[in-house]
Amino acid sequence: MLMPLRRRLSLLCVLVTGILLATMAAFLLFVSETQQNRQSDIAFQNHLNAVVSRLQSSHVVDHLWLSQLESANRLVISIQDNGLPLLFRGSYKTDTPREALLAATAQTALTSYGIDSNAAPLSFSTPHQVSFSLNGENGDRYQAAVAVFSTGSGWKSVLLLHDRCEELSQQRRFRQISFASILCALCLLCGFSYWFAGRAIRPVEEAQKRQAEFIAAASHELRSPLAVIQASVSAFADASVCTSPETPAQHQVFFDVIHRECRRMARLVDDLLFLANSDAGARPFCTEPVEADTLLMEVYDSFLPLSTQKKRRLFLSLPDGICPPLPGDRQRLFQALSILIDNAFAYTWEGGQIQLSLFYQRKAVCFAVDDDGIGISDVDKKRVFERFYRADPARSKKEHYGLGLSVAKEIAEWHGGTLSVCDSPLPSGASPSVFKASDERLPFRSDSHAVSPTGYGARFVLRLPLSARDSKI
Repeated sequence: MLMPLRRRLSLLCVLVTGILLATMAAFLLFVSETQQNRQSDIAFQNHLNAVVSRLQSSHVVDHLWLSQLESANRLVISIQDNGLPLLFRGSYKTDTPREALLAATAQTALTSYGIDSNAAPLSFSTPHQVSFSLNGENGDRYQAAVAVFSTGSGWKSVLLLHDRCEELSQQRRFRQISFASILCALCLLCGFSYWFAGRAIRPVEEAQKRQAEFIAAASHELRSPLAVIQASVSAFADASVCTSPETPAQHQVFFDVIHRECRRMARLVDDLLFLANSDAGARPFCTEPVEADTLLMEVYDSFLPLSTQKKRRLFLSLPDGICPPLPGDRQRLFQALSILIDNAFAYTWEGGQIQLSLFYQRKAVCFAVDDDGIGISDVDKKRVFERFYRADPARSKKEHYGLGLSVAKEIAEWHGGTLSVCDSPLPSGASPSVFKASDERLPFRSDSHAVSPTGYGARFVLRLPLSARDSKI
């Protein structure tokens, strides 16, 4: 379902990055070529000035110097002395014949710029010169210049051409390398964008998957009590037709079933509404100073009758001294502790023990609920707080939907605290014993009672800050 989104995100990333890369590459190419052309113009002008200066200061022209200058700098030089050409054949070979290039240079200077290389200058005090680009007959390109100046014996003219084919070829190769580099970068970017888009939408996929599982589980849990209620109503209707002496008793049984299932549905709906409000950020909590020891004693007292009824042994361990109050919602904290204790009752065998303890740790108060029941495997510890998750659905109690621990964790987090699970200091199936209320496990172990996945019961620790500024409510 999210695959089209992944492709669109990848394409968008490639397009935006490709445009940026192409723009930057074009700008860098433009700057590089502009600078290279400027340096070439400066070097060409220096060569022209060197030739003119040499001719003005000396009456003798050194052919060896001209040959070396041409070969070293890819130049074509032609000199006229009072209209007579210097007998210099040149040493640099060009694609276009030398005579054709010189004729085209003289003609362009005359027709386009009004400088005649075959006539004396109009002013003997200022030399006349011009530079321009010239194309050869075979697609070769040159930078040309014509200079006419006076000397002590009359006047001279210089036609100078610079072959730019190698420079332009280098520029083309650099453009091709840049274009190929951009293509390779885009190909690599395509793979990276597809991978990164997959990682970016992975939380969305997981959230979508959890949402689907949540809806399916909620629908299933709501359907079960509705089916029981519907069956009870049908049986109640059938029993109403009969006039046997057992009819009133049967009615009462059906009423009890309907009432019980309605309570189950109401509790499920309340948990769903709490989690929905929590996800939406709406948490109507009432903050007040809560005495931790008093709260734990109240929870202990409320579960004593249940421990007698279910034949579980319930123990309470409180620290010595005065317990400082903690900021929080008393009702919600009572609910969270009740969920943990009710969970311990559900997964502890008959005759087992449940220990409630209170201790302080680094400016925080910790409520611990230990049992010697079936325990929780290390794999299930990572998912036990997920909504509707039950480690073993076949052994899960019917009255538990898998939402209680999620609700307790939400309550803990919105008090600025945490809810964690680990192995209990009580070995699974251990006999009743007293252990100190601390977050450290006892060294006592009993392998003879290793009947749970880990060999020990479960310990849930609700850790809450004592400072109100650390709380979110």
